[in-house]
Amino acid sequence: MLQIYRKGDMNILTDIKDKNLKDTETKILLFIVFTLSGFLFSLEFILTRIFSYLAWYHYAFIIISTAILGLGLGGIWVQRQIAENKNDIDAISVTDLLWVLLLSYIAISLILYINLFNFFPILYMFIGVIPFTIGGAIISIIFTKMVRYVNILYFADLLGTGIFSLASFFILNNYGMMVSLLFLFAVLLIILGFASFISKKVSVSLIVIVLLLISIVVSTRDLSGLEKNFGYPLTSRKLKVYDISDDGKTKIEYTKWDSFSRTDVIDYGNEKEKTIL
Repeated sequence: MLQIYRKGDMNILTDIKDKNLKDTETKILLFIVFTLSGFLFSLEFILTRIFSYLAWYHYAFIIISTAILGLGLGGIWVQRQIAENKNDIDAISVTDLLWVLLLSYIAISLILYINLFNFFPILYMFIGVIPFTIGGAIISIIFTKMVRYVNILYFADLLGTGIFSLASFFILNNYGMMVSLLFLFAVLLIILGFASFISKKVSVSLIVIVLLLISIVVSTRDLSGLEKNFGYPLTSRKLKVYDISDDGKTKIEYTKWDSFSRTDVIDYGNEKEKTIL
């Protein structure tokens, strides 16, 4: 992101007022870059797994290009906003952008869960660009504010993606898709909490704490029923294909999400006859 500013318009960086960020604020911004980069990379990984189920497997990895596009669009948007606000980087609120990111994440998760666009799954690739655009904008703002710490920022960025990729891989394999989505939701809440500390918004911090506690409690519950119904319209079509009995007893007995795919065990109502797909 920083290279865009250097090559595009040096004045955007040199004219920004140096605020000599306090040590506490600097550390918090570094932490936000670390966690936000990890969140975005983990989201990219999780979306490939969801898209491989809701859409066609060989199209699932389009999200990688979509993510890169979103990050670039976010950086360009920030550059334009800085120019329009006479190089005042504080005119763009990181806390407000994080709220938008949180709400968009919730909305996209719900859309994917109910499989809203089951008639044309490729649309999911387009809505997938939204969180990466917002995330790219937030990272660009922080890089612009902390241009003197660019080497540390890049390190935090890479470290976050590395650690969170392993964490999301582990959580998905061992706890399933719903807990993975709750994990990313909790990460966003933590980021928002730290950002609200900088902006001194106590009400936001209280909301974050309540939502974080709720997400932790929910993640400890049995979510197997929710996992079975993920993408319900698609699940229903699968059951129709495999429903060879007239008694309507065919159902998904067991669902397992992992880093490779989703596996369903189909029960026909006969203990000796089951299908894995």
